[in-house]
Amino acid sequence: MLRGDDRTWALAERIGWASETAAADRASEALRLARLAVRLAEGCPGPEAWCLRVRGWCEPILANALRVGGDLPASAAQFASADELWRQGEGGDPAGLLDGLRRLDLKASLFMYQEEHFEEAQALLDEALKGTTDDQARARLLIKKATALEISGDYDAALGVLDQAEPLIGEQSGSRNLFLHHFMKAVNLCHLDLFETGSVLVPVVEQLAADSGNELDQVRVRWLRGRTLVGLGRRAEALAALTEVRAYLHAERIAYDFALVSLEVAVAHLEQGQLPRVQELAEEMLWIFHDQGVHKEALAALTLFCQAAKAGEVEVAWTRRLIKYLYRAQYSPGLRFEP
Repeated sequence: MLRGDDRTWALAERIGWASETAAADRASEALRLARLAVRLAEGCPGPEAWCLRVRGWCEPILANALRVGGDLPASAAQFASADELWRQGEGGDPAGLLDGLRRLDLKASLFMYQEEHFEEAQALLDEALKGTTDDQARARLLIKKATALEISGDYDAALGVLDQAEPLIGEQSGSRNLFLHHFMKAVNLCHLDLFETGSVLVPVVEQLAADSGNELDQVRVRWLRGRTLVGLGRRAEALAALTEVRAYLHAERIAYDFALVSLEVAVAHLEQGQLPRVQELAEEMLWIFHDQGVHKEALAALTLFCQAAKAGEVEVAWTRRLIKYLYRAQYSPGLRFEP
């Protein structure tokens, strides 16, 4: 445990914010900073209730870093610990130095990826929205609501919430909200097969991602470009982008996303009549069946694809339906694919 002084809580808070920023770049760095913030919080001097509040504020940052890294069970356990610490420290921060609303925001980030907690995630975000009048904070929360709706498959509703956020953001250069807003709008347009409309936003988010220098943002934007180009029928350019993303996801062993982008690559090859390459892609996907990152129903659907590819019977329209299913099913493990 680090032993601190009266400034320790402020340093822990500052490092906690840095962890959140790092989560857009590298999950490992976000986790390192979050753990440091918690260690500092554990050594914070002062009245017991105050110390508990500081720990209750920092531990959600650690839970968030665990979520970004893909460890949802550990993230949920960490949030439970944080909630108890925050409760025990009630009254310990009469001056309101710690932003309690941020805890709700971060917890919603976990819950919206868990189908059984979706309504609770929405309630947490609504509570946080009621608690702030700051335009940028409200914009961030609305973007997160739109993300939750996108995860649930309600793409039109997501676009509606993004429209609410737009006037709050403005055109601030380098604004995280500006990047997320444009990115999420383009993603939802892709889900709705409105590729022409979405393609207008791609250069904008590419520039914003490049300006930020965040690795994960740039990978996501490269994937978005590939998806958009597939929808526009620009297959050679699409394959260049998606192949690059696929290599990154394989190196990082991100199984579910690797399966998704592999199918998107397969569509581009099928449209060009390149069945042997599609069969190779199916073979290259086999490692995901031994990974823990793909749930049972999604694995069953992917098995159908691999079998159809091997038999030479896989079709473009069917594969596109499978892709749409996988986007919906990623955080809905009970959802079954209907061939």
